[in-house]
Amino acid sequence: MAYNYFKIVVNQDKLDKLFSKYGEELTEKAIRVVNKYTNKISNEAKKIIDESGYRDTGRLINSIKHSIYAYIDRIIGEVNGGTKYAQYIHEGVKHPTKSSERTVPFFVPFKVAPTLFKWAVRNKVIESIDGVYRLASTGQIVEPDRGGLQVHIAPAKYFEKPFNQYKDQFVEEVSNIINKN
Repeated sequence: MAYNYFKIVVNQDKLDKLFSKYGEELTEKAIRVVNKYTNKISNEAKKIIDESGYRDTGRLINSIKHSIYAYIDRIIGEVNGGTKYAQYIHEGVKHPTKSSERTVPFFVPFKVAPTLFKWAVRNKVIESIDGVYRLASTGQIVEPDRGGLQVHIAPAKYFEKPFNQYKDQFVEEVSNIINKN
């Protein structure tokens, strides 16, 4: 499965049926509104990720795409984050701390995420002391070929925040199209 691949499909036959049922003008207006707001949510999501401090390579930002699907009875707009870890950045993950018993462990092995080790060394989470890699916070030995890191990520809610910000405006614009016709 390709996690960084996103395909936009608008089936012309379905659009023709939609046009015949609702009229071309109304359908085109609805498609424009859906496209407008999926584009806004996509752009805002990228901005939130960029400002969150979790950006390392820009892979998640570059994977966020919006698309529109038109069917006989509906038009669907979609914004998608196409990386394996997109959900973890959106929802957040925590490791146990003294102040919180209700946490979810999230251990990332280096063999699953090989660049995590490089990131941890570059950002001084792991340091090389006398040729031995150790966690900077505890001094615990870290083995690059067998180890990993407990990860804590505060939820960025990069899709939820812009959706909530724009949903009333979206509903109002769609209602205006329907009520005017």
